[in-house]
Amino acid sequence: MAAKRAIRAGGAFLVAFFVFAASSQPLESSDGLTSLGFPDNKVYSDTIVSAADSPYQLSNSFTIQPGATLTIEPGVVIKVAGLLVNVTVNGSLVMGSAGSSEPVVVTSIKDDTYAGDSNHDGSASAPAAGDWRRIAASGPDASVTMHNVIMQYGGFTFNMFSASNGAQASIASSTFEYSNSYAIAIASEATQLTVASSVIRNNLEGIGISTRANA
Repeated sequence: MAAKRAIRAGGAFLVAFFVFAASSQPLESSDGLTSLGFPDNKVYSDTIVSAADSPYQLSNSFTIQPGATLTIEPGVVIKVAGLLVNVTVNGSLVMGSAGSSEPVVVTSIKDDTYAGDSNHDGSASAPAAGDWRRIAASGPDASVTMHNVIMQYGGFTFNMFSASNGAQASIASSTFEYSNSYAIAIASEATQLTVASSVIRNNLEGIGISTRANA
């Protein structure tokens, strides 16, 4: 069931449609996963994470630099291994495509639902909220676009996805669940967030808005 709601919090408005459920990346293959990493843990130029090399394992934090765009193709599955793994967006992050039925999935290495038993332990481990940290967009040069993205089991000590300090974020037809903090949070007056036709469920908190952010 779809519903349109306007929410006022901290002087900001969030207007969104929610669906309430009732070119230079180094690649190494390991255990059936492609290692996702970048020189100096930074993305300096436009780079594509290809579905052909999926699934990926992300074990180290990295930053998308201003002026650079990281594009994650539809159909990519990223298994995050590490409580402290951050993706910092100071440039542009594009995840998925409005024209594709294949989602981009960002989930825990312990999650066997997508791309199978990647840590090869059978049923010995299970994913949990807070298995990894966050994707954080910050600054006036930062932008994030998500279409058909499934993001889950993040939020270790921080919000699973955040935008602040003038960042711009647009989210559509996506699912955010099992965050150990807010699923989505925005802060500062110049920050803008648009959320449409998305599912936000089973998180410690849903959406947080502070310091006159625009949403």
